Amino acid sequence: MVFHIPLLESFPSAWYCQDYRGITSEWTLTIQTTDLTNEKSNVISGSNLLISHDPVVVEGDSSCTGDNGTATQFYNAPYVLFAKASGSNKICKVSADNVWLLVNVPANQAPGNYSGTLTLTMNGF
Repeated sequence: MVFHIPLLESFPSAWYCQDYRGITSEWTLTIQTTDLTNEKSNVISGSNLLISHDPVVVEGDSSCTGDNGTATQFYNAPYVLFAKASGSNKICKVSADNVWLLVNVPANQAPGNYSGTLTLTMNGF
């Protein structure tokens, strides 16, 4: 069973990073998750969570990049959604629309209200 969870309650469904300063050092926006646990300590592994979105749009300098939007796991290590390579002092913007979380729920999973933690980190600003 797969649940598609729009991020409307906690996050906007359109995400972007814009470098107005034209800094020359690199920056990244990463996401990472924990396991999901319910009130009876049952667990859905964080490896069952995926993030997906429309293809990224880059405006301005090509030193800004983003992932391709394909459903991707972000459990074991921070996953880079958007980035700017070092060395460019140009202004740029990276954006993605229709950001979703997908949870692959195992067939035998115990019912309950599961919760976990999503961590978004902006490095380099």
